[in-house]
Amino acid sequence: MKTFIKFTKISALGNDFILINDINNTIKKHLNSSVIYNLCSFHTGIGADGLITVSPDNEYDFRMFYFNSDGNEAMMCGNGARSAAYFAYLEHISLVSGRFRASDGLHQFTISDSVINVSLNVVDGHSIIDEEIDNKKVYFINTGVPHGILFVEDIKNIEVDIIGKKLRDYRGFDKKGANINFVQIIDRHNILIRTFEKGIEGETLSCGTGSTAAAIVSHYKSFTNPPINAINKSNEILKIDFKYVNNDVKDVTLEGNVKVTFKGIFDLYEY
Repeated sequence: MKTFIKFTKISALGNDFILINDINNTIKKHLNSSVIYNLCSFHTGIGADGLITVSPDNEYDFRMFYFNSDGNEAMMCGNGARSAAYFAYLEHISLVSGRFRASDGLHQFTISDSVINVSLNVVDGHSIIDEEIDNKKVYFINTGVPHGILFVEDIKNIEVDIIGKKLRDYRGFDKKGANINFVQIIDRHNILIRTFEKGIEGETLSCGTGSTAAAIVSHYKSFTNPPINAINKSNEILKIDFKYVNNDVKDVTLEGNVKVTFKGIFDLYEY
């Protein structure tokens, strides 16, 4: 038996995803963690940092489901959200602006050519927690998913995978651990960032929620002022804007380019 499924591969500043149109709600139920893991494998599958289904929603334009490359569902992915909004527009599911639901709540989006702007939800934006771990000061915040932030002076020579693996399992902030971000301040509106993502278990070229977390914490530390440009490992820019009112974060948006890299069809039962 063969079940062919169409997909679109989208890159969001090097953070790449498999997008599937499931607006008729017929595909996601067949995508178990093993299938997703195999599809995301760069050597034996399509290859991606994650997989996204654009599914139906009773109130909003669509429902986004996001899965890391290990096959497990995650609450949110900032670059994935931007990719989902663009994909929904290309598939005539939504217009150039609208709203969608993800596991962490409601998001708004606008599209201008290939520049996608999405709103993000910050959990307890006033609750930035700092911890001393392995003689390193780490700041934790939840921007849809939990992130740890370390400020460094020479980001090019940081051993991201080695240090990231040691810190990602810290349970003091979230019982499932956290993504780990290394941040170097350039000036009041620009930062460099490299991210170790749990669920991918390595460094990614870009991370939307990580860049957002870094921007917010850098402002909290009085290093920067919004809007803030986060220059990722891909050497491309994510623009993060927000308001910081009474020690709380409001109106957070994430903006940057996306592009379709290719489209194809896979047989579900080959994975």
